[in-house]
Amino acid sequence: SQDSGEVIGMLKIERLGFLDFNLTSMQTFKVLCEWIGSTYQNARSFEHARAASMLNDDTQLFSLSFFDRQKAILMEMAKRIGFDLSLVMVRLDNVEELAQEDLDEIPLAVNRVWKRVLRKTDAACEHNRTGYEFAVILPGTPIADATAVASKISANLTQELTGGAAKAKFSLHTQALYKETRLRQFLSREVFLFRENYLIHLAEQAGFDLWMMHFELCGPADFQHDEPQRVSGLLRRTVDTFLRDHEACFARQLSESRFDIVLPAMSHDHAEDIGIQLVGAVLALRSGLPTPIQTTFTIETLTSTEQYHHVLQAV
Repeated sequence: SQDSGEVIGMLKIERLGFLDFNLTSMQTFKVLCEWIGSTYQNARSFEHARAASMLNDDTQLFSLSFFDRQKAILMEMAKRIGFDLSLVMVRLDNVEELAQEDLDEIPLAVNRVWKRVLRKTDAACEHNRTGYEFAVILPGTPIADATAVASKISANLTQELTGGAAKAKFSLHTQALYKETRLRQFLSREVFLFRENYLIHLAEQAGFDLWMMHFELCGPADFQHDEPQRVSGLLRRTVDTFLRDHEACFARQLSESRFDIVLPAMSHDHAEDIGIQLVGAVLALRSGLPTPIQTTFTIETLTSTEQYHHVLQAV
């Protein structure tokens, strides 16, 4: 390569007549080598630039280099902010059994499936340079949910591929890149009130229901030893699990056993059902606590004064 001076390869003349071995042919060989070197170097530079780009123009999927960078960034964010991070690997297993025109259809079909199945926060990428192995990064997704996503991908791939491409056989594997073990950080009073007021105005303009649940756990005055701490931890874990499963909802902790939870865009029956589920979850997790505990929740309409009150007690 004349640009870098790197030796890329050699032009080997296997046979040449004695009279053809002259200065003219030598100069021809030299020019030919320079041309091959420059062309090869340009092609290699193009491949490197293509590999470093974010999007593959042929498949419309994120490139392998983007996958590596995005995975590293999301891993750091998951550890710092605190959310689950999962991965779904999709691999074409019978490449040698398919015709080239069918193989060319695979990445495009995969891209169509991504658009239909995945959320906007998920990242679908190529996982190797063959074009027949893909990876999906799922932020905020536990491994159990990632398994459900893999099942959807598999079912949609079966529907999307037709003709010879329908013979394609895929294997899908899930992997937990990071599992969040900390409890969710409940909102401060100021942030909670700001979100609540914003949603009230938005609910009035957009026309959806907005509820506030006042959730409280009470125990008798004769709590023994460490029971108050155990009950408080049980309640925090229950509400934390609820918030992970209902991303649109948010809560603040008023005391060790009292929480306010905002429930946007759902019916009153749905909000009431969530309260009953929370009570049931607390009762299911309270094994080992001999003391009877009482869990109450009040559902309040944030845009009116109407209130509903329910008390459930475990004996």
